[in-house]
Amino acid sequence: MNVASELTRDLPKVKSDYNLRIRSRLNDFVPTTKAQVRKIINGLKLSCTIIVDGLSSKIIKYCVDNLVDPITELVNLSMSQGVVPDECKIEKVCAVYKTGNRSIPNTYRPISVVCAFSKILEAVVRNRLLNFLQEHYVLFKNQFGFRKNTGTLNAVVDMLIQIEKKKQRK
Repeated sequence: MNVASELTRDLPKVKSDYNLRIRSRLNDFVPTTKAQVRKIINGLKLSCTIIVDGLSSKIIKYCVDNLVDPITELVNLSMSQGVVPDECKIEKVCAVYKTGNRSIPNTYRPISVVCAFSKILEAVVRNRLLNFLQEHYVLFKNQFGFRKNTGTLNAVVDMLIQIEKKKQRK
């Protein structure tokens, strides 16, 4: 038996009742607070040089006291209705130089730039989704990708620990 088969054999079995827990909570919409939106706005990067909708994140950050109420209202309206405004679906794609010969197209990577409100809405949805998944134990403890403070290094270390445990049992 190979190492991968041995490791997967010891993984916990998935309980199918998590689908019921997810469905039962879909109607439990709790509005986003001004404090949550303010924190997201304050965390926006200022480095974006392309403005999609006429408002840069810099302007929104500097005017946060005046904009937090209407932005919070818009986020809650979007989330409660399950509709993303069409303006949030517009993006500009820019080519950003990586390395190598600048005359070769493969030395550039595409970057999509979206409006600041879209970034705020995305952050609210991402935070809620991650909180929900963690609160209801949908994610395995070994799920390292796309989680805060985890990454491929954690996955490699975990795999090495599991292999070492297997060796010690033999």
